[in-house]
Amino acid sequence: MNIIPIMSGTNRKRGRGAGMQITKSLRFKLSMGIAIVMLPLAGFTFYNNMYAQQIVKEKVSETYSNTLRIFTEQVDDTLLEINDYLYKMENQDADIGVIQSYPYMSDEYVLTKLRITQKLIRDIGFYNMIDTIFLYSDRDIIHATNTNELVMLAIVNDHIDELKELEKTQGKHEWHLLYDKRIEGHYLMARIHEINTGLYGGVFVRMVDIERPLDILWNHGDIGETIIYSHEGTELTDPLTPTMNRLSLKALTVSSEVSTASVKDTASGNKYMVMSQSSGVAKIAYNIIIPETTMLKNIPFLQKATYYLPLGIVLVLASFLMFMNSVIFKPMGELMRGMKKISMGYLDVRLPENRTTEFNFLAGSFNNMAQEVKNLKIDVYEEQLRVQKAEFKHLQAQISPHFYMNSLNIIYNFAALGEHEAVKKMSLHLADYFRFIMNTNRSTVTIAEELRHISNYMEIQKLRFPGKLEFEDLIDPRFRSMELPSLTIQPFVENAVIHGFKNRRQPFTIRIEAREKPQKDGIVITIKDTGIGFPEDVLRSLAEQAPFGKSESSRLGIRNVIHRLELHFNYRVNVHFANSEHGGAVVGIELPYGVLAATGGEEAV
Repeated sequence: MNIIPIMSGTNRKRGRGAGMQITKSLRFKLSMGIAIVMLPLAGFTFYNNMYAQQIVKEKVSETYSNTLRIFTEQVDDTLLEINDYLYKMENQDADIGVIQSYPYMSDEYVLTKLRITQKLIRDIGFYNMIDTIFLYSDRDIIHATNTNELVMLAIVNDHIDELKELEKTQGKHEWHLLYDKRIEGHYLMARIHEINTGLYGGVFVRMVDIERPLDILWNHGDIGETIIYSHEGTELTDPLTPTMNRLSLKALTVSSEVSTASVKDTASGNKYMVMSQSSGVAKIAYNIIIPETTMLKNIPFLQKATYYLPLGIVLVLASFLMFMNSVIFKPMGELMRGMKKISMGYLDVRLPENRTTEFNFLAGSFNNMAQEVKNLKIDVYEEQLRVQKAEFKHLQAQISPHFYMNSLNIIYNFAALGEHEAVKKMSLHLADYFRFIMNTNRSTVTIAEELRHISNYMEIQKLRFPGKLEFEDLIDPRFRSMELPSLTIQPFVENAVIHGFKNRRQPFTIRIEAREKPQKDGIVITIKDTGIGFPEDVLRSLAEQAPFGKSESSRLGIRNVIHRLELHFNYRVNVHFANSEHGGAVVGIELPYGVLAATGGEEAV
């Protein structure tokens, strides 16, 4: 017997209302629309994913193979260059050729040894891969090393006879593998060459130094692993991830070309791609292990799938877009238009009710928000001041010295020449210069402080160009206590040195003056030089306020100074540029008295 439940009128109405709420919700409509679109794509996406994995494996394998081949060729080229270096010791270095002819520890012998040692230190810095260079004879060892000198000297003594024997048994001009626990990694390659009778030149290359560039690329077990083997299968470097099972070199073909194999770790079940390539110069091989999960983790499944969708899917998407336009895009457009009107100041705009539950809630929230915004007052003036202050700080931060490296080179050259007083003088001026640049707590400085900063800058330049530069400070003392934004005058002085001091053989003078304006409402600061003056095109660009290119950084800094002055003095400034009748450039900066800065009420000059 069928039993039909009987609902009261209230229950029937509540049930229909709940059903209507669900069917009208945005979640339900989007879920239904996406389901209609995605179901036909599921099968094709699965197939596309499998195909994409295979393609990615092949491309990644090709990329890593090329990387390994390039690395191997670079190492081989370096080893061949080291071979040539040993041959040149015999033929091109006169000191090495004659040192055996001098009595041991004679003056000539000691001086020649010192010269050879300096050359070896220089050469070891040129060949980054070399750890130790040495000259061995029965009576002395001359060497240079990047590691512990005593340890490497002992290693030369302990292995020289072994290397001589290997030269006889394995052939000359070969790289030989040595094992010694006293060095990092325990393994190194050695190469010796008999220069004269009883005099051998040689180099040591540690295996860890050869492997280090590969470790930079594959430096984690999650990314990959690198190991260097001997042709006999001995591991010459320690693995980075000891827990990862190792593939013996014997499982791969040792050749001059990259060999690739796909292996599976029986313990973890993970799959790895293993590549190996043998050196063409030494009896070693490089092994790279890359987990397949690393190669496949960035495949964009859906993006690749959409490229191969058939025409039928396009039609389904068109229908879906029409559906989305009716349900989402049209209400969303009304909401966006309402927001635009609010942003334009029309606070009376209101959105109508919507049949979709979510958009109906958004419309109500929007209407409430518009009513609240209408009752708020926005202080536009304070907001503009905040923006101007942020821009002021940003422009001030852009101005930085352009001669750091030159100053450091000057200090180095003075130190190398033993000019200690010049080094102290340069260091003090440079310290004062940097102290002024890095003082960010004050937005304004006095003219006297700015002139001291300029004096430090010019003293540094005088040390760079001795006897060529002069600086004359002719500003009246009554103006020196006035304040102006930091780094206002110095960029013009720096620009004069960079662009005006072209003829380095002629003396160059920079003169700074200040006078009161005829209207008695400010001062005019003038910067003059005796250089080549402004080119006509630069004068036109400055007059027209045309933008400079990024390469003209010093002139771009002047434009920033002008902008800072305009912000600070509420645009009551004037900066003009000209060429003097007697030669040289002239820059005039007109500043007002007692104007409140636009950056927050600080009193300027």
